[in-house]
Amino acid sequence: PVCDRTEPHGALTKHIDQCRFGGGKLERYLCLGCGCIYGPAKYLDLGQDMIDADYALLYDSYAEGDSTANEVRAFRSLGPGQGGPYLDWGCGRWSQTIPLLRAEGYDVWGYEPSSPPEGTDFVAARRDGISAVFNGLFSNNVIEHMLRPVEEFQYFHSILAPGARHGTCLSLLSLLLLADPFSCGVPDRRLPAHTGRAKRISGRRARRGRRIH
Repeated sequence: PVCDRTEPHGALTKHIDQCRFGGGKLERYLCLGCGCIYGPAKYLDLGQDMIDADYALLYDSYAEGDSTANEVRAFRSLGPGQGGPYLDWGCGRWSQTIPLLRAEGYDVWGYEPSSPPEGTDFVAARRDGISAVFNGLFSNNVIEHMLRPVEEFQYFHSILAPGARHGTCLSLLSLLLLADPFSCGVPDRRLPAHTGRAKRISGRRARRGRRIH
């Protein structure tokens, strides 16, 4: 999951729950090497297109709250300059972050595969639509959704200029989900849990530190 340790299926400690979003039984596994609770099993073998489609289906009937304030806070934590460009990863359609920051003179773009806003030329809905190298990347309540965090942070590294930074904002709920998705009453089929040493190993293997504000 994070540390590349392998175990026979029968030797794994299982965490079982029910998805509150209609995803049925959730079966996750505890890695004895790094402490990551990874899965769920039904998600592990899905391609990114199917995962994106599942999120798109969710957001057809579920809307996040306005995340503009938190995204702007994550952006300012980068110490941004007017040159840019900067990327809002997972910007959603419920935020005014990009038009607000662009009005301030910042060259800010967005990436949102699941619920892209309509009527804008500044948001990519697919990764193959990202061609720039960015001076900074920021996000809000995104990293707790990463099924394969090492691969995600390695990708971030590949699209960031030397010395660029990733700033992220996490709500208290998101921090609880990262620690244990079963402790706070919000079991979701999309969420792993980066417990134990998993967060430190993810950061080290991705070869880039990250600031969390």
